[in-house]
Amino acid sequence: MQKFRSIRKLTSIVLAFLIAFSCVVVGISAAANVKIAFTNSNDWSQVYIYSWDASDNPLSGDWPGTQLTDSELNDFGKRNFYTEVSSNATGIIFNNGGNEQTVDIAFNGQPKGWYLPGEKTNGNWNVTEWAYNPDGSQTEATTVKTDAQTTSKSATSGSGRVQFTNNQNWNTVYAYAWDANENSTLGDWPGTAMTKIGDNGMG
Repeated sequence: MQKFRSIRKLTSIVLAFLIAFSCVVVGISAAANVKIAFTNSNDWSQVYIYSWDASDNPLSGDWPGTQLTDSELNDFGKRNFYTEVSSNATGIIFNNGGNEQTVDIAFNGQPKGWYLPGEKTNGNWNVTEWAYNPDGSQTEATTVKTDAQTTSKSATSGSGRVQFTNNQNWNTVYAYAWDANENSTLGDWPGTAMTKIGDNGMG
């Protein structure tokens, strides 16, 4: 009887270890990837992503990395590319297959978008962040800008979200809207002050 109790105890320990290990694996895989975006401001014929971790291990394949194919045109005729990168990544480079590339982009595991503002450092293209929200709360096609000083602002009503690119650098932006009966839906004129959501888009 003692022998059988020992076997049952050993079996219980093994099962407990396997359950704990499987929970760890599930927890890691659940946070494995982060959605990011890149605006192809320079109209490269192809776009690749190269990423690495804190130990300089490549995470998107050997150089020049993985080619991006998931894309759509934004309102300014530039193509936004979408992909996922490991949450363990500490650095990212976008390139056109190895000839033209961005500077090393520090990555902190958060969803982000980048575009090329038009300047280089040591022969590589500088990047500027734009507010990419993978959950769709912001429409990427409208989050673009024509110069480094332009900001986007948004207002939210009961029926959805609208956005406005403040390329005139107004101090305050208001939204005024009305329904089919010409009833104001965002308050009396001049409407509701919009909330700044950051510098977005491409140069």
